[in-house]
Parts: sequence; structure tokens; C-alpha cells
Amino acid sequence: MKNKDLRSGPRHFLRLYLLERLLVTNLPKGSLILDAGSGGGEFSIRLAKRGFKAYAVDRDKKSCDILESRIRDDEFLKKGVIIENTSLENVDFSSNFFDGVVCGEVIEHIEDDRSLLEKLYDVLKPGGILVLSTPLEGKGWDGWDVIVGHLIPAGTGFRDYREIEPIKMIEEEKKEKEEKEEKKVKKK
Repeated sequence: MKNKDLRSGPRHFLRLYLLERLLVTNLPKGSLILDAGSGGGEFSIRLAKRGFKAYAVDRDKKSCDILESRIRDDEFLKKGVIIENTSLENVDFSSNFFDGVVCGEVIEHIEDDRSLLEKLYDVLKPGGILVLSTPLEGKGWDGWDVIVGHLIPAGTGFRDYREIEPIKMIEEEKKEKEEKEEKKVKKK
């Protein structure tokens, strides 16, 4: 197998297609997209081929090396894909930098998922697109989930993201923090 994505399968390809379609139909060419947890970079390459500037971030060095080998001999792709080998918790981009953020099948591996959501929201431009995808639900949980590092907060069962609205949650928390800061300033 020559540098192909190892996670191939119908659901994986459908997810990539739907993500690509969402971004292509809602953002102009040249938009900056964060591929948070990019793995071997298949989606970043697809984005670059569609005229976006993809920032592929993954903490796994081997995955970044695979992506580097996939774009090494293609000048167009080398200009369209920026590779960052770091954890999402440590990534350092300016606020309001990206037009779109895609975090596919990643957040369930992060211990402090709320902080990651805040970071992703912070780097997203106002009106930008944030796309999160996670495993469907816990009923399919098995040993493979343990091997790949899916986390379950102690005593809470499977992390179920279906019922939350991450942007709304983060905006409300930001507003609460700002109101607290304003009260502190008024007391002085």
C-alpha cells in the first residue's frame, strides 16, 4: 500500500465527502482551514486541491511524516498544506485566524475536551464554520476504543456530544467570564 489512508471504508469516505462538500459550498477558495487532528492528511490534501489553504495539525509524528511524503513532490500541494506536528492543546494560532475548523473523530481522545472546544472557537473567525464529528454513541464501545484512546470521564459513561451546542456553550461561558471581569473592574 503506497501512502494510502489506512482508515479506508465507506463511512470514512462518506464523512470526508460530506465535510468537503460543506466547506466548498460555504467558503470561498483561498479560505484558511484548520484540519485539527489531521492524521495522514487525506482531508488536508483534498482541501488544498479545492483551493483552500489547509493547516494540518497532528500530534503524531508518523502521521505528519506520511503527509509530508504525500505532498513532497507536488509544488501545488506544498503551498496548499501547512503541516504542524504538535498537540491541539499546544497549537498556537492567532484569534479569529481560520475561516473554517474541522475536528473529525478527535475530540473524544482529548482529556480536557471543553478547553479544546474553546481553543477551536477562539481561532475561528466570526461567522466561520466549525465542524466536529465524533463516534456515534457508546453502544458500539469495545476493546478497539480503548486501544485507539477514546476517553470516558470517570463515572459519566460514554462521552455523548449529541445534546450539546458547542458554540453556544462556549459563547455563554465567555460572556460569563467577561461579566465577572467587568464586576471586578467596577469594584476597584
